[in-house]
Amino acid sequence: MRIFSLLLAAVLLLGGGIARAEPTDPSAAEAERHWTAGMAHFRLDEYDAAVKEWEAGFRAKPSPQFLYNIAQAYRLSKQYDKALSFYKKYLYMQPDAPNRAEVENHIAVLTKLVSDQQAVATSPPVQPLPSQETKSPEPPAVPTAPAAAPESTTPAPNGASAALTARAPGRTPITKKGWFWGVIGGAVAVVAAGVVVGVLLGTADSTKTLPAVRF
Repeated sequence: MRIFSLLLAAVLLLGGGIARAEPTDPSAAEAERHWTAGMAHFRLDEYDAAVKEWEAGFRAKPSPQFLYNIAQAYRLSKQYDKALSFYKKYLYMQPDAPNRAEVENHIAVLTKLVSDQQAVATSPPVQPLPSQETKSPEPPAVPTAPAAAPESTTPAPNGASAALTARAPGRTPITKKGWFWGVIGGAVAVVAAGVVVGVLLGTADSTKTLPAVRF
């Protein structure tokens, strides 16, 4: 009887030791809840809501996978400067990431894209467009000598002389006006920036694949 009691006590102690060795982690459970909620928003293209959930999950348990997911959400929502920042934070926190080559490609594309956008946004206009067309000043009328009347046997009525010929003022062609080429130059710059953005976005991976994670 005494031996049975000792064996039972040993089993209870061993079981208690195992339970204490693997306690429930409340922070991991909270991080997993935010992860799941963020994934639901992400699949519905609700990127801002997904970012908020993943930021809360990262605060509960700072896993680098949260940073990668946030970067993906920012990239797909075209917030390229924030996406670039979080891709870099992800590699800084996990330099041996299995998807490092993919992330480095995103960083290269986004760095070029953000740089070009800033250059277009800060470049001064070639020439401001006037609020209305400015007419060229008309040249003053130059008096001309009266034209010699042809000899005729019929006298002019009332002895009036021939009328002076008025010169019609010339109009400058629109292609020779300064503001015209300013507008053309600005339009070319905008189109060039659009082409650059389109090419760079075409090379970026637009898939919505996120790696699995365990907390």
